[in-house]
Amino acid sequence: TDKLQREIKAEKAKVRALAEQLQIVKEDKERLLHENDNDAESSINTCVQAMRNTKVRLAPVIVKNRRTEVEIDSEEEYEENGERRTCTVK
Repeated sequence: TDKLQREIKAEKAKVRALAEQLQIVKEDKERLLHENDNDAESSINTCVQAMRNTKVRLAPVIVKNRRTEVEIDSEEEYEENGERRTCTVK
């Protein structure tokens, strides 16, 4: 029972520490939100101007091992060396 009580105390201490961390994070988040509210309009304008002057080049997308749908008559499943495989049967 002593071990159980120590574990319960440790869990309670952990919960208290996490609650304190959560409170600190909430306060920081609220502070940042208030700061952003003050600077919101000016940052939006600069962002829009930056986007207008920027050319965006998209890189080509390479898809490896892409599975394509092919019409087949039927498939059979079998195991080989402990691996599950499928075989096309016509």
